[in-house]
This record gives sequence, C-alpha cells and structure tokens, in this order.
Amino acid sequence: MKALIIGAGVVGCSTALELRRCGWDVDVVDKNGDAGHGSTSASCGIV
Repeated sequence: MKALIIGAGVVGCSTALELRRCGWDVDVVDKNGDAGHGSTSASCGIV
C-alpha cells in the first residue's frame, strides 16, 4: 500500500514511521521542505 503524508511535523512524522513499520510505502511532503520546523520546534517541547 502507498500513503502520502502532508506535513512533516510531529504527527506527520509519527504517522509515517508507524505506516513504514506496517510495510507501507510512504512519502512525506512539507511546505517548508524540512521535517520538524513547525510550531512544535519552537515550543517548550510539550506535545
């Protein structure tokens, strides 16, 4: 199976990781071009 994850924040990366562990072919795209640089990267680390 194939999945496209839109957004490379905490939730998007976690979802992609879990899908890969289940054998899916996963692509992740983000408007910033890099993972983890959204709102959670500038917070105090509480998710």
